[in-house]
Amino acid sequence: MPRTPAVLPASPSAARANAAAATGLARQPGPLSGTIGGLAVAILLASATGASAQAHRDSPEWGGLDHQPTQSEVIQREKQAGVRAPKGQVDQNKRAVDQLDQQLLHDEAVDPPRSHSSPASR
Repeated sequence: MPRTPAVLPASPSAARANAAAATGLARQPGPLSGTIGGLAVAILLASATGASAQAHRDSPEWGGLDHQPTQSEVIQREKQAGVRAPKGQVDQNKRAVDQLDQQLLHDEAVDPPRSHSSPASR
C-alpha cells in the first residue's frame, strides 16, 4: 500500500485538537463554558473600551461635579424635614465644639504624644 505524505498541523493547538479527536478525548462543552467565555469577553471589552478608566468615587467630586451638599443646602433640607435645631441650640453646640477644639489643641501642645519606637532609639 502506498504511503501518503504526512501533513503537519498549522499550529500546536491544532495538533492537540487533532490528537484529542483521534483518541476520542475531545473536550465536550460543559454548561459553564459559554458563561465563562462570555464573562471573559465582557471583561476584555470593558478593559478595551476604557470602562475601568472612570474616576473612582472616593471623593465628593466625580464626573466633573461636586456631589457633596453645601452647608446652606444641608440647613435648607433640615428645615424642610423639620429636624433643624433652633438657632440658640446651634450656636451653643458650636461654642462647645470650639471650646473642646481649643482644649485638645492645648493638650497636644503641652503634652504631645510620644511614639514607642523612634528612629533615634533604634
